[in-house]
Amino acid sequence: MTIIGKLTKNTSAICVLFLCILSAFLIFHTQYSFCMSDEGLYISHAKRLYFGSHLIIDEWHPTQFYSPILLPFYAAYRFFSGSDDGVIRFFRIVAVLISSVSSILFFIETKKKFNGFISFCAAALLMVFSRANIAGASYYNLNLHFSVLSFIFVSKAIKRQGKKAMICSIASGVFISLAVLCQAFSAILFIGLIVCLLINKTTRKCGCGILGTVSLMGAVYTDTSAGYAFHGAKTSDGGTLTAGSYWTCPQCKTRNPMSKIECKECGQIR
Repeated sequence: MTIIGKLTKNTSAICVLFLCILSAFLIFHTQYSFCMSDEGLYISHAKRLYFGSHLIIDEWHPTQFYSPILLPFYAAYRFFSGSDDGVIRFFRIVAVLISSVSSILFFIETKKKFNGFISFCAAALLMVFSRANIAGASYYNLNLHFSVLSFIFVSKAIKRQGKKAMICSIASGVFISLAVLCQAFSAILFIGLIVCLLINKTTRKCGCGILGTVSLMGAVYTDTSAGYAFHGAKTSDGGTLTAGSYWTCPQCKTRNPMSKIECKECGQIR
């Protein structure tokens, strides 16, 4: 097979290997990128939730609505590192891994139908693209890759039958929900997609699966967000969170304002 046509199994494997090498290079490159103000802002919203700050009540900024997506990553990093040292590079690596997964799956899915070489080039460009050159997990980049993953699983669901089709539909619904959280206006695109799937008899089950998953994800997010907004959350380091902009020291149980990172009684760092 020529490189400009459909790829052989071995050539496809080589292309995936090149994409993995590119991913490794991007991870290595994360230590050299400079930190834009936006990059720190995204992480700060996740940190706010981690330490008990509340959505909407304590701050009104539209970027906060996708911060629950970053929260599990931030909580895991704090659990293992105990501090914020290196957290910016950690989120850059997370962003690279997400883009790598979506790019490799995009190549695997599109090479079957389109020119293999073009699919490879498109996947490589997808992996290295970063809107405004923001290296971290910005809502721009996450929206792009979650959208790509949702379309990949829609394509898989249409080609499959039974349980496999439903699993792919559910996966697509999850990624659609995450993409809309990152950028709400993308809902217009996905509403059109779901309507088209529901109209067609052969894809109606796929559309129902996606619609049901999106509805469930929306209900879960609304319930969770309400909890963060009105009751706060619990951190993994033993601190008790209370309503309002306060945190409770896990060592001496003193209530401190969120504006202070050090306990006023024992000096414990938040």
